[in-house]
Amino acid sequence: MISNDLIQAALITRLKAAATVTSLLSSAGSVKESQWQGTTFSYPAVRLSLGVQVPAQGYECDSAMIPFTVICKDENASSKKADALAGAVANALHGKRWCDIIQGVRFTTARVVGLASATREDERTWRAEVNFQAIIASATKAP
Repeated sequence: MISNDLIQAALITRLKAAATVTSLLSSAGSVKESQWQGTTFSYPAVRLSLGVQVPAQGYECDSAMIPFTVICKDENASSKKADALAGAVANALHGKRWCDIIQGVRFTTARVVGLASATREDERTWRAEVNFQAIIASATKAP
């Protein structure tokens, strides 16, 4: 199995490199893990949450399946930007294959399994979610 911190770092790197996503943010630094506990928070923001990694049956022996959710937050009178951000995230990752050599993770596939429209998280914040299922393996193995 691949360490979840490596998977998370590879996904965050990929999202920070997606111009269609970062163009909707104040900076690529607005993409972080969902557990981030910094002292400052700016909107719009993207947060990544990993699910439970399990061995992928029917794939090579070191492959695993991992669900993950990308949470898109915005603070506006309208939910429009949070939904636009979620759409950009879905299009940036859906059906893509890539290899993060630095983190040692190969994404055989990442597929959108759900796109939740923005809802109020609190009085001032909108939250939209994109749910994915990915098949991963070690980048040291041949594709």
